[in-house]
Parts: sequence; structure tokens; C-alpha cells
Amino acid sequence: MPAKMPAKMPAKMPAKKRPAAKKSKPAAAKKPASAKKGSLASGAKGSASGDAAARLLTDLPRLTDEDRAAFRGQFDDAQCDELGTRTKSDAVEREALGFAATIDKALRAHPHALRRYGATRLSWFVECIRVLSAARGEQKSAAAKATSVGMDLDLARIAALSVRNDLRDTLSILAGADAKEKAAVHTAMGSRDDDRGVVDALHALADLAEQWLARGDAKARTLVASVSLGKSDVEAAVSASEELAQAAAIDLSEGGTSPSRDTPPVNRAEGRVLLEMRVAMGIFARAHEQNSAVPKLVPGPGTRNVLVGHARKGAAPETPPAPAAGPAAPGG
Repeated sequence: MPAKMPAKMPAKMPAKKRPAAKKSKPAAAKKPASAKKGSLASGAKGSASGDAAARLLTDLPRLTDEDRAAFRGQFDDAQCDELGTRTKSDAVEREALGFAATIDKALRAHPHALRRYGATRLSWFVECIRVLSAARGEQKSAAAKATSVGMDLDLARIAALSVRNDLRDTLSILAGADAKEKAAVHTAMGSRDDDRGVVDALHALADLAEQWLARGDAKARTLVASVSLGKSDVEAAVSASEELAQAAAIDLSEGGTSPSRDTPPVNRAEGRVLLEMRVAMGIFARAHEQNSAVPKLVPGPGTRNVLVGHARKGAAPETPPAPAAGPAAPGG
């Protein structure tokens, strides 16, 4: 048999090419973490209105101290105080901001029709709103502090009652059977047993004790010495009354045992804002009569009871104005 031919050797296989390394894409630059929605606008709880007022002031004229004195002088503090006690400050602040935003837009759209309401007046109005916001912030801080030390009122009551009763008993010993002296102690005690009554009784008993200490006759000096009545007893009564008055006032401002009330500084700022709202309502009502495109300023439920009846013709509009169909022509 013929010899087998050697099998044809396969051609040398080409070396496998290594797959080209994938070009790595440059790492995308990290986007800066965006602030949480509303974090800048709203800030801490309760400061959103302050931010809104600050934004309004950005494009308004800056007032001088002379400007502020002129506007402030139109209404005295007594007027502000009285008006501020008739509303709730949170509603006043909220509705005033709505007024300010409407006024700002209207002044730009209808400068001629609203020429009687100057931009400086709006600046003053917004500043008044900011003062109210700050006063309310301080009031809330005081209420929060009172909450953290809620036991203070109870402790003050216990201490005040103890001092009152001790001084009452001491003065009763001095009075003995003397009808006039006994009547003086009875009158000093008063008929009320609430916090206000205890505070008043402590002051009255302290005054009565001082009268005994001031007596110069031998009989009075002997009796006073027999019960060890001294200046320290008077000071203790006054101190206990002041501590109870302070603690009770803090508790009442928080609305614990009686309806929540605004503090005097809040009432004053509140009243001034209301008076400025009233001024704006009157001017806008007159402008609206001449140009119906000028919006009416409508008080909400929180201010209606003090503002209705003060717009021109004796009544504020009952319903909010409908939004304009399109941009108003400049120049109003």
C-alpha cells in the first residue's frame, strides 16, 4: 500500500485579538444637591410670611426714619391697641400679606388710577406686617418657654397661697377682737380665690403689714414683736405675688386655662396693620369707581368685623374680585 501522506497541517491560526478596552466615560459631575422644595421660601416654621414680606420690599422704595415717623404719627398707639384686641394676629398677618401682594400688582398695572396710594405707603404697610410677624415670633417663643417649664405656675401658686395664708393668720392674731382690725384683714383677703385674687390679696396684706410695722405706739410694737412680723414678711408677700402674676400671665398667653390672647406688643402691631389695611381699602374703593379694572381690596373672615363699614360708601365688597381676563394696560 502506498504510504499515507501526512495530513496537511492547518495554517497557523492568527492570534486572537484582545477586545479593545472599553473607553470609560468620564464620571459625570455630581449635581449639587438641590435644596428641599420650599426650604428657602418657607424657612423655619412660622417665617414664610416674613419671607413674603421681604420679597415685596425688594422692589419698593426704602423708607427713612422721617418717613416712618410721618406714617406712624397718623395713628396713635391707643388706637392701635384698641383695634388689635378685636382680632387674632395670625389671621391679620395672613390677610394683610394678601392685601400687600394685590396692592403691589395693582400699583404696577394702574399707576395713574392708584396715584393716591404711593409706593412709600406700601413700603410702610409691608414694614408694619414684618413688625407684626416679629412680635408674634417673640410671643411664640415665650409660649414655648412656658411649656418647657409648665410646673412653674403650680409651684408659684403653692408658694403664693402659703405666704398669703401665713400673713393672713399673723395679721389676724394682731387684730385680736378689734372689729376694725379684723375687717381690714378680711378686706385685704378679698373675695376671689383665683390667681388674680391671690395676687391682689398678697399686695393688700403686704400693705397692711407695713402699716403695723410703721406704728410707733408701744402696744403695736409689743404685738408686732410677739408674732415676729418684720420687713421680710412684706418682701416675701410682694415677691410671691410677682412670681405668681408672671407665671399666670405666661400660662394665659399659651391658652392653658383661659382663651389664648395676644400680648400687648402683638396687639399694637396688629392694630397698626389693620389701620393701614383700612387706608388702602378706602383708596382702592375710590379708584375702582373711576376705573373698574382696579381691584377691590376684600377683607377676609379674620379682619372683616373691624374693616367692613370703613370703605367708601360705608361698606366693603362682599365677594373677592374675579381675576382679570388679561394683563391690564399700563397707565391704569
